[in-house]
Parts: sequence; C-alpha cells; structure tokens
Amino acid sequence: MPLNPASFITKAPLDGFSIRYGNDLDGYIAQKLFTPQTVRRKTDTFYQYSKDNLRVEDLTAPSGTEAPQGAYTVFTNTYTALEKAWKGLVLEKDARDFDRPVADLNQEQAMQNMDKLMGDLEDAAHTKATTTANYPATSVLTLAGGDTWADAASDPIDDVRAQRQAIFEICGKYPNQMAMSKKCAYYLRIHPGIRE
Repeated sequence: MPLNPASFITKAPLDGFSIRYGNDLDGYIAQKLFTPQTVRRKTDTFYQYSKDNLRVEDLTAPSGTEAPQGAYTVFTNTYTALEKAWKGLVLEKDARDFDRPVADLNQEQAMQNMDKLMGDLEDAAHTKATTTANYPATSVLTLAGGDTWADAASDPIDDVRAQRQAIFEICGKYPNQMAMSKKCAYYLRIHPGIRE
C-alpha cells in the first residue's frame, strides 16, 4: 500500500521548534583568531612597520651633545580579497505547506547560507593557523613520542612558556590567547601537570 503524505503532516507542532541545525555565533572562532579588516578594494597595498624600534641602540649622549637619532621604516605588502557566495532554494509550495514554527523558510535558508559561508571561513582560518610554513621556524614546536600532551610525562606548561617567549623575541609582544582543538583541550584538562 502506498504511503499517504498526509500522514506526515504535523497537526499540532511544538512551538519554538526549528528543523534548522547550526552553530551559534560563539561556535565560530575564525574572527577571534584573525581580526576582520574592512577593505576598500578587491586588491590593494597596505603598509607594515619594520621592527627597527625593537633594536637596542647606543643612547649615550654626554652633556652638550646632540641626542642620537633614529627613524622607523615601513614596507608595503599586498592583499587580494576572495569573493564567496552560496544560495539555497526555497520553493513557494514548500513555504506554503510547512508548519507554522518553521514557516519562514526564507529566514531559515538565510541562516543556513550564513552557516555555509561561516563554515568556509572556519576552514580557511584552520588551514592558515595550522600550516607551519606560515610561521617563523623558531615559533614552531612539533611534539612527538612521549612529548605529546596526551603523555603524562610531557610538560605542556613549559611548552607554552617556551612558545610565548619565542613569539616575544620575534615581535616584542607576548601572545595573550591560545587556540587548540577540543581533543587537545581534553588532554590538557586531564594532564597531571595541570590538574594539580
């Protein structure tokens, strides 16, 4: 006997129910790792400061002599913004026939479009953040063997301290945030060196 589609129409749906599943905005971290920048053009040039101000200079200036003088330098770099797009189809008959709690399919589809675009941004940020070639060699630490944070004998506190110092020596500032996978966070929570 064929199925009757009318058997699957909800007669009294729960209020506040939605078929949409997605991350809330706090679940996305790409824009926390990489600060969004507003740009005027698709491709352009921007200026960067050198690290001349971090160099130690001889500031000796005996009485009556002119103070030593220095200057900072800038250099240029370029960017190219990538255009991204995604769309979903909402048929008029579906919008008409859906139950009241999910009747605004246009809004549901707009949210799903946003999730799709945000997911793409998350993937791009993950690739950028986890590609070791994007970092100076002195700020890359590869843990192996008994040194991984899953091993009780490892020392994650010292590893983080060493990497903070390496970053300070590159740019003159200590990092104030650290991103890690949920698996890594789990190992840190149960690590004997941190649990105490």
